[in-house]
Amino acid sequence: MSAMRETQERSLPRVHPAADIVQRDDSYYIVLDMPGVRKDDLDVSVDKDVLTVAAETKYPDIQNRKQWENEFGNVYFVRKFTLSDAVDRDGIKAGMKNGVVTLHLPRAERVQPKKIEIESG
Repeated sequence: MSAMRETQERSLPRVHPAADIVQRDDSYYIVLDMPGVRKDDLDVSVDKDVLTVAAETKYPDIQNRKQWENEFGNVYFVRKFTLSDAVDRDGIKAGMKNGVVTLHLPRAERVQPKKIEIESG
């Protein structure tokens, strides 16, 4: 994690985004709701067995102004997932559209369902 990101993590309110996790035959999918996050501010990384998704929102600075409500202030989103050996770490992919982050985690070949051919004899 960069020094800038570590500083922001400590200074901004920390938010754990809502997440859905789905398993299919050959993959796992994680979908996270991160409204206000831009692609350039998103950081997805794997370190050993931990998948980390982190980002910050950047709204205009409105200091020295009379503010009546602040429900969209800058925040630091972070969510960590512990990966099992069933995940192929080299194949993980991330996408983002309209503040929704989708992670594709392929299952390791050794744990995917396999059809056994029946030999006639």
